Amino acid sequence: HRVRTRGTIVLQTSSLSPGKHIMHLQDGNGAIAVEVNESFRIDTGTVAEVSGFPGTFFGTPVLSSSDVKEVSQGTVPEAAPVTVAEVMGGKHARQIVRLRGTFGSFGKGIGYQLLNIESGGTPVAVYLYDWPPHGALPDIREGSTLELTGVTAVFYDAVGTPTTVIMVISGPESIAVVSVPSWWTPGRAITALGIAAGICLLAFLWIGVLNARVRKQTRALTAQFERTAALQRRWTDLVANASDVILTWDRKGQLTALNKTGQCI
Repeated sequence: HRVRTRGTIVLQTSSLSPGKHIMHLQDGNGAIAVEVNESFRIDTGTVAEVSGFPGTFFGTPVLSSSDVKEVSQGTVPEAAPVTVAEVMGGKHARQIVRLRGTFGSFGKGIGYQLLNIESGGTPVAVYLYDWPPHGALPDIREGSTLELTGVTAVFYDAVGTPTTVIMVISGPESIAVVSVPSWWTPGRAITALGIAAGICLLAFLWIGVLNARVRKQTRALTAQFERTAALQRRWTDLVANASDVILTWDRKGQLTALNKTGQCI
């Protein structure tokens, strides 16, 4: 049978069911997800009266085949801060809340984008559906601390044990970056040390190559010098011991050198 309830629409998203949207309705006592036709339009923040058939989705209450009547204009209640332990304990179930966590990675599926965070040691999947239209997600550094505003849900197994914590947000404005980690993560530090060690090794190898080249050139110059000196000695001995007169003079005609044979004449 149909049930009737009233509350403020705090969040609207597309649904996993084709042709449907989900409205999250909240009042002073709690909140519930309401499935409506995707053609239905109503502003977030509106106070509405809803009637529909109650059911569950992985243990989460849902009203389906719902009729919605606008009662008055209102405002979205202030989001209450919660921890993941409180969420799993049922506190503020399906209400608009603020949850902090550490960003891990982005993901994407058909009709939604995903932020994977960890809060209190528990992984939380944060869904941002393509409807209603919204801006692009900001660039977020891995390890950043985020505060997310949205509606949480806990999925249960057949015996009622909590298995999965999810959160649904409305857009980039629901994401606040609380802190950004240092660029020097352990992985980057190890990488930098590896690069520095590689550069040092290459430098040592290059110095070794240069030293080898210098030694080779030094040996070549020494050998050339020794050959030149040997030729000089042979020429000197040849001139000194020659049986003929050998002499040299400058451009002015003055005698500059005379071998032994010439000196004996």
